[in-house]
Amino acid sequence: MTSEEIFLEKKNFFIEMKNSLINYNSQIYSILNDNKNVMKEENNFFLNSLQKKINNNKYLISLIDDFLKDNCQHEIIEDYIEGGVEKDMIKIKYCKNCEITF
Repeated sequence: MTSEEIFLEKKNFFIEMKNSLINYNSQIYSILNDNKNVMKEENNFFLNSLQKKINNNKYLISLIDDFLKDNCQHEIIEDYIEGGVEKDMIKIKYCKNCEITF
């Protein structure tokens, strides 16, 4: 197996892992926002644990991004996304291969 094939295999794994962590954080944010006024004081430990999980996941996402930035043969794509209702389009740059934004 060539080094490029090894990277491609790892790249796909890390992109999937990153997307899973992002989705997991979204679910935790939803739990925190839906329950912040309802949770009793004795559940603060639980809420704090969820917040720590979010922070840990953000750190892992940053490590994945660093790995991808350092090891990818970037193919930069310029694109536009909607800026919101009645707002201008926003120009973005991202890598076609590793999906990192620049």
